[in-house]
Amino acid sequence: MRALAYTQGSFHFPLRCVKNTEPIRMGYRLPTQIKMVENAGAVDIGVKLKFKAIANGVENPYIQNLLTGETLKVNCTLDAEDVLYVNTKFGEKEIIYNDTDNYMYLLDLDSDWLELHTGENYLRYGADVNEEALEVSMEYLPQYLEV
Repeated sequence: MRALAYTQGSFHFPLRCVKNTEPIRMGYRLPTQIKMVENAGAVDIGVKLKFKAIANGVENPYIQNLLTGETLKVNCTLDAEDVLYVNTKFGEKEIIYNDTDNYMYLLDLDSDWLELHTGENYLRYGADVNEEALEVSMEYLPQYLEV
């Protein structure tokens, strides 16, 4: 899976913890919410998305293709360690919430089944509330035409 949003670890030794000091940062989050993903294949393809909450209260996670305006949004609230899988591949569409499938009803009514179009795709991820606690990964396999 290709990570779109994650917390980068920055823990290193030596570490001195002194009483009455500022908290020590053990990791940092990359500041951008927009990622370029290239589909080097010959056709548009579906993807497997993984939304994971690292803290409570992540509401309505989404991912949007900025070039086409297509948006996939799931209406739910994720608590710490909750995982939501969304598969947009043709013939395999599904939403799995904490290892339990058949959660298609969580898909927002205005959502599109997001696909990666050929070439560059600029994707923005986020959530309506607490998006800084959201980690997003994507898995895809470019498809080619054959004679």
